[in-house]
Amino acid sequence: MSVAKDKRGVGRLAVNTTARGICLHILKITENKKKFPEAHADLVATLRRMALEIDLKCWRATNIVVDNSERLYQTRLQLEWEAAVRCTDIIELINIMKPIIHMDNKRYLFISE
Repeated sequence: MSVAKDKRGVGRLAVNTTARGICLHILKITENKKKFPEAHADLVATLRRMALEIDLKCWRATNIVVDNSERLYQTRLQLEWEAAVRCTDIIELINIMKPIIHMDNKRYLFISE
């Protein structure tokens, strides 16, 4: 039986799915040299690296089985915190890049949301 979208719960791996989707999107769009010119290769490389870091940190955090271990719990929280910090960093990097590479609003909103 299907469940209405607004009544569905958030899946356990929703963060990983979202992080991977954004990572793949950023990796794909930054391959376009017309939209992301070589003159700004350092910014593009940083953007790509950050997207990969976010995905990997989310993946690592989710794969930690905490059970009753305080140490594992703290490790997981640290990875989640680092991923969240990278998310804010990537948004600021996109804010910097938007006027430089003349990023259209549709692409900007998709990545930043």
